[in-house]
Amino acid sequence: MLPTNQSIQENKNFSKLIYSKSYYSTSFSDNISFSLYEKFKNWIVGEFDLFFKEENHNSLNIYFPNGIITIEIKNNTKISIIVKNKNSKKCKNMMQKVLKLYLFSLPKTT
Repeated sequence: MLPTNQSIQENKNFSKLIYSKSYYSTSFSDNISFSLYEKFKNWIVGEFDLFFKEENHNSLNIYFPNGIITIEIKNNTKISIIVKNKNSKKCKNMMQKVLKLYLFSLPKTT
């Protein structure tokens, strides 16, 4: 289980979220490598192991009641995260959970 308090980096990333009626989306281009995408994908799959997943070469879809999480790597330089849900509060909570997993999977800088 990840900690519930938000760091400065989390607040910065949460402020970049784009909301449009029934979904939140964001994308990152912080020196993304395929290995980082694979590590992030493994954390996501482990966290949402009870839900149906559909995986392609560069994308992952996780279906849950009334919604979907889509994670894509584009041109090996950018990760796109989209969370859709009919309930905007649940949608935001799910996006925060996914973003925390993304930040947790980033390489630690000292």
